[in-house]
Amino acid sequence: MTISGLAGLSDEELIGVIRRNPAQVKKVLKSAQKSTNAATTAAATATASRVEFLARTNQIDPRIQKGLQNQELQLVDTYLSVAKSISGLTMIDMLKDSDVKTIGVCMLNGGKLEKDEVFTLTGLRLLYGVGAGAAETVANLSAVNFGMISSIIAGGEFEFKANGKTLIPWCSLEIFKTHFIKEVVEGDVAPDYAYGFALGNASKDFGMLRLENPKMIESQKAIEFNVRYGAAAPENAFLKLILVGSRAYKH
Repeated sequence: MTISGLAGLSDEELIGVIRRNPAQVKKVLKSAQKSTNAATTAAATATASRVEFLARTNQIDPRIQKGLQNQELQLVDTYLSVAKSISGLTMIDMLKDSDVKTIGVCMLNGGKLEKDEVFTLTGLRLLYGVGAGAAETVANLSAVNFGMISSIIAGGEFEFKANGKTLIPWCSLEIFKTHFIKEVVEGDVAPDYAYGFALGNASKDFGMLRLENPKMIESQKAIEFNVRYGAAAPENAFLKLILVGSRAYKH
């Protein structure tokens, strides 16, 4: 059993493999995720999300199960992002019911998934950057070079809520800096958010938290990612949150 073999299976075939030998599937995925080959780790990320979704099909609406079976719906790799200004703030709700889909700014209306787009969340990615202005506009955000979160942010906490429940209670934001070393660039006016490099694997996504316990997120229900930290963020600072996983999507 290999990662390329799993990635090439249809949803129905993959469900069969998961049911017959879940331990071996998990072992193959973990091994591939540690690879130094970019193509292998990319395949592992996408396949892991599919595996987590398909292993939980009994938890979703029967209509969606039927849609997947008759191929009206398909599983798609999903990366949903939202950026928020944190200029001068000590806390921020990254997803709000007032959010409106805007290219380059936000990919979720009202902090919710679209109807029938059930989503298995397998990872959270949090990035930080400083722009030329504080407004959440395409012009400002397109100029921001997002990177590792600053020490101010890393000293804080986050919680994640969905489906009307707290799925991740308050945890340290330092987790979004794990597996990386920090190199201060000489002459950088703000070395506090210097470049991050993955230890032994330059292909890994910095700022990524892989969930040991993936979460099934229901459509049309509020999603929350709330952040708080001790000191005010610098002027014109931004955070970007990316939700990573697989979702059922209509062709």
